[in-house]
Amino acid sequence: MSQRPLHSAAEMLRLIHNIIRLGTIAEVDHERARVRVKTGDITTGWLRWLEGRAGTTRDWDPPTVDEQVIVFSPGGDMHAAIVVTGLYRTAHPAPSADPDLQRRIYPDGTQQQHNHAESHWHLRVPAGGKIELEIGRTRLTLEDDKTRLYTPDFEAVRT
Repeated sequence: MSQRPLHSAAEMLRLIHNIIRLGTIAEVDHERARVRVKTGDITTGWLRWLEGRAGTTRDWDPPTVDEQVIVFSPGGDMHAAIVVTGLYRTAHPAPSADPDLQRRIYPDGTQQQHNHAESHWHLRVPAGGKIELEIGRTRLTLEDDKTRLYTPDFEAVRT
């Protein structure tokens, strides 16, 4: 009596093809931190995406619709897949070619960058924007036309 195979050859091939797939973000559910990915002829169910940190230190940098991603599916099971973001392409090219520069560009035009070769950090916020720094009850607010310092105590120190 012969053993029946657990999976047909076609099913095995489908699972192998699903292990690693390229796709683009089709939808984002920010409340549940899940995305759906268009890959080939299919759109996945709701999947988790990989963040930089997700323990006691956590990042929040959700993917955006049409961002190119990689879908990793353990054993080819698309229901258990995770999404890895961060693939440049023509529609969303690299923001620099400088190996000494770390740069982030936001949709509103804000840019932050650090050049480690020059020890220079730069933040650019478009007109109408605001920067706030808070430490306890002290807050420094920078806007286009004013700077405000709110503090319970102020001490000027000369060195």
